Amino acid sequence: MPAKEIIGHGKILEHLISAVDFEKVSHAYIFNGEDGIGKKFVADYFAKLLLCNNRIEDKSKPKHLRLRPCELCPSCLQFDSHSNPDVIYVTHEKPRVISVDEIREQLVNTVSVYPYKGDFKVYIIDEADKMNEQAQNALLKTIEEPPAYAVIILLTENKDRLLETIKSRCEIIDLKPVEKDMIKTYLMKEFKLPDYAAENAARFAAGNIGRAERFAADKDFNEMKDAVLSVMRNLDRNGAAESVTAARKFADYKDRTRYLIDLTELWFHDMLVLKATGDANRLIFRDDYTTLNEQASKRNYEVIERAMETCENTKKRLDANVSYDTAMELMFLHLKDFT
Repeated sequence: MPAKEIIGHGKILEHLISAVDFEKVSHAYIFNGEDGIGKKFVADYFAKLLLCNNRIEDKSKPKHLRLRPCELCPSCLQFDSHSNPDVIYVTHEKPRVISVDEIREQLVNTVSVYPYKGDFKVYIIDEADKMNEQAQNALLKTIEEPPAYAVIILLTENKDRLLETIKSRCEIIDLKPVEKDMIKTYLMKEFKLPDYAAENAARFAAGNIGRAERFAADKDFNEMKDAVLSVMRNLDRNGAAESVTAARKFADYKDRTRYLIDLTELWFHDMLVLKATGDANRLIFRDDYTTLNEQASKRNYEVIERAMETCENTKKRLDANVSYDTAMELMFLHLKDFT
């Protein structure tokens, strides 16, 4: 993805490009932020720039676009075809754990091999916060004494799951939510959405460009949103049996479960915002202010945060191949327990 298409992270790109320009590249980075926020796009662009054989400088451009890959050299072409030997994506088989063997085989045992071309060899570890302690300790030895050409990028949703010894040796870059208007403009341009549809998707994306793209591309988004709202509006009225029945109805959207869970979590996010600020204009589900206010008044901060954590745990259960019906029923039963 070209830098101009990385939405909302101009300052981060500017910082990384300056590091390349002034030869101040760190040996290890942590790109931290929620899933869909753009970590991988930024990491890919940074890697491509590092490996480019003929970087282009254009001082007429904004700072975060001034130095860019040429897009034409062998390195850039190989990068685009996913065949550049000097960028290694560390993969893992188990959905919840990156093992020490995977870190050793794909990184520790290969980092001593010089780059095939150019000055850098880039490792990108997606979901790096899933490394178990043994894997982190194996990685730590490499981060402590890296070869001059090695750049290791850890992509995390929760950097605090990493050992302090690793965090202290990495440059930490936190990716923040993208402004709603920037997402709306992007959706109108790239997805050809009309104004009202782009506004709707951008609002419910809550600053997450990946989520915005999913919502924009899904013609059933409004139908799914209404299905979630029908459950959340009646959360305090429904008993356990009704909650289970509601969860089962979501089977119609089984292939888009993450959307459903995201929307459910956003309901509790709104509740948290309302409890903290009282500002209805900051709500995502602003049309449901009255219901949200009623529900927020019955819950303390801890209960709301536990509800959001339940949503995240449901995603993990589904990643671990727990039955869809079981995972969703458990989620709504637990959410009901928090009333």
